[in-house]
Amino acid sequence: MSAPEFVGSVSSMTRTTLTWALFAALLAGCTASAPPETSPATTPPAPPAPTGPLPPGPQALAALVKEHGLTYEDTPGYVAVDIPASDRWAHTYAIRSTTRDVEIRFGLAPAAVDEQLAIACGADKVCAAQPPRAALAEILASAVKQLAAPGTTPRTKEFPFHAVRREFNANWGGAVGFDVDPAFSAVKHGLAIVIHHEGRPSAMFVTLYAENSEANEDERMRAFHALRFAAPPPAPPADTGELPGTRWYCGENFVYLDFTAEKLVQTVLSAAMLVMGDRVPYETEYDDIKYLPGDRISLVPTRIDNLEMGDRTPKNPTPQIYTARRRGDELIFGAEDWKEQWTCSLETR
Repeated sequence: MSAPEFVGSVSSMTRTTLTWALFAALLAGCTASAPPETSPATTPPAPPAPTGPLPPGPQALAALVKEHGLTYEDTPGYVAVDIPASDRWAHTYAIRSTTRDVEIRFGLAPAAVDEQLAIACGADKVCAAQPPRAALAEILASAVKQLAAPGTTPRTKEFPFHAVRREFNANWGGAVGFDVDPAFSAVKHGLAIVIHHEGRPSAMFVTLYAENSEANEDERMRAFHALRFAAPPPAPPADTGELPGTRWYCGENFVYLDFTAEKLVQTVLSAAMLVMGDRVPYETEYDDIKYLPGDRISLVPTRIDNLEMGDRTPKNPTPQIYTARRRGDELIFGAEDWKEQWTCSLETR
């Protein structure tokens, strides 16, 4: 076969092959085909998690107690209310009495509280667990700096350390009465309760009411323990401060204790005169003192003067051993045979 004949034959073969290929493709297109594959069902993406603080309400309260080691207990006769967070203090949850014009807001204390604690105590753990009275007054006052009316002075009262530990599982706490800034609330009177637990931000709840009355006070107290820390703080470390030169008031027993290097003066106030607003000594005892190891002291009475019976000094006094255990601004004082020890607060150091 000559070259032209070969080329022509190839061309003819190619055309024939293409024609059959095209026909086969068309034929295949007319036959039944498999159903198209379907994509597996997909779950729509979840909406993005909210950013920023939760608005006041049950969800914010649940997050507060979970994240900061707190507990909250509902108080019968109170209902939750929707109050927007204020730029003065962003509370977490609010309730209102169903019978009295009393409203209570709960949340973390303003940052100024823990900042003032750091200024007062620095790295001193003893101080941070039980701040001195003067420092604690400033710390408490800082809690309502943005809530109190301009030109007014907050009224602070610290809680006894043993009481706040027992009732709130807190290291320290206190109350702050204040005249309310209208920019925070339309009511006139406010009372903030601040509690602090080592290693956690301080917490606070604020009661707002239109008038001071015994009925409103009783209603406020029904919710007094609604917010607490879940577990007690570590026991406060021993204070290295000396007792000589300090004065203590054992309020539940109406007793002052004045320590010197060689003497202890115990002054018992007259309960009858206290009712009338006068602090009159009922009995004063002067003791020779020796400081012993293990927070113990030895006392020998040298003179006892009684308001009604005069001189009650024993004729042959013998040494008696007492415990005087100091923890910051708190003193536990008593003898082994006492049913209850005295709990005393530092007056002067």
